[in-house]
Amino acid sequence: MDKIIAIIPVHNEALTIASVVLTARAYLPVIVVDDASEDGSGQRAAAVGASVLTLPRHCGKGTALQRGFAEALRRGANAVVTLDGDGQHDPRDIPRLLAASQCWPESIILGGRLDSAEVIPLSRFYAMQVASFWINWLGHCQVRDTQSGFRFYPAAILRTLRLRHGGFIFESEVLIKAGQAGWGVREIPIRAMYTPGRTSHYRPLGDGIPITAYLLYRGLRFWPVQCWLACLGWRMRDKTIRHYVWRCTGVAALATLLLPLLGLCVLAYLCTGHVGRALLATAVRRFYDPRLFTHPPAVVRVLHDRYRLKRWKLV
Repeated sequence: MDKIIAIIPVHNEALTIASVVLTARAYLPVIVVDDASEDGSGQRAAAVGASVLTLPRHCGKGTALQRGFAEALRRGANAVVTLDGDGQHDPRDIPRLLAASQCWPESIILGGRLDSAEVIPLSRFYAMQVASFWINWLGHCQVRDTQSGFRFYPAAILRTLRLRHGGFIFESEVLIKAGQAGWGVREIPIRAMYTPGRTSHYRPLGDGIPITAYLLYRGLRFWPVQCWLACLGWRMRDKTIRHYVWRCTGVAALATLLLPLLGLCVLAYLCTGHVGRALLATAVRRFYDPRLFTHPPAVVRVLHDRYRLKRWKLV
């Protein structure tokens, strides 16, 4: 029988962590990684039955997750479920995530929040869309909400991938490298719960700039591979695959060229309010919608086989 453990990274979430742990424990054993909280979050989690690992200093979400993964694997877990400790994810969705893992074995499965987009702060929604666009291109995924922390990870993926980054970059790096290595990345809809007045630990500048820099760096490294794929697609007999490869190349090239325009739209949004919001919404919807990379089921497997054949070092 599979052993699955829930991991909850937490930093100063004393108001919500106890209820999250109590609900999650109805489905799975829980490990809480206390990222040097100052409000007693770890003690409250332990009081309701969670195993608590305490980091000596604040290291960020990525490091906390990696510490939790290491402990879960040490305990013999076959898979891990992650969710946030701030109450943004409903632990009652865990059975749906586990059921999806039976349909898609050997896949990372995300709980996508965009079916409840009306409750997501607008600036956060646009950032999620643009990040998902680039991650879908780099990892050959079809995921609308790549920034969701509510996930199912098979242990084999955690043991295989070489992950180098911490902070909020970590969860993007996992998807890109897993997709490029041939693992599946899937998504199911979940309920998004944003409590009015609660402050997110995500910092638009402190976390947004490193993620943007990381995606730009990965994109620049990936362009030679995309050009090779475009040349390869020209020789493919399957018209569906050939059309998809060329369409992806065109979409990514246009989005890359329009990055200065996207930056101006963001600036207009920050400075002018309603007018800038309309410009940014139009730019994201027209040029940075993650659904622009929708592909036929057979395409990704063919591309991954080609990667391995040519020994491209993508991950």
